[in-house]
Amino acid sequence: MIPFVGVHLLLFFTMPLPVALAALLLSAVLSFPLAHLFELGGGTIWPAALLHFVVQGTVKVLVMSGPASSRFPFVWIALSAVLPMLAFVVSRPQPRWRAR
Repeated sequence: MIPFVGVHLLLFFTMPLPVALAALLLSAVLSFPLAHLFELGGGTIWPAALLHFVVQGTVKVLVMSGPASSRFPFVWIALSAVLPMLAFVVSRPQPRWRAR
């Protein structure tokens, strides 16, 4: 938890305050679907790592200009908070038989 908090607190030194606060809130919200994907994957980090890569990578690759550029971070943060919650729609298949 300490490295997680430390890395995300760096946001306040590299982003405007409103964007940094929204990104910090996103990191807290996103931890739930990331943990669920870890469990669904049977303890592998790859599904969660892929989701984290898409959330972080897309916003760094896209370059916005004009009036929409100031709203884009907030739109992306909102989408990144809501869409990963679809992971909770997926459940781990239960075995057809149970050991006694």
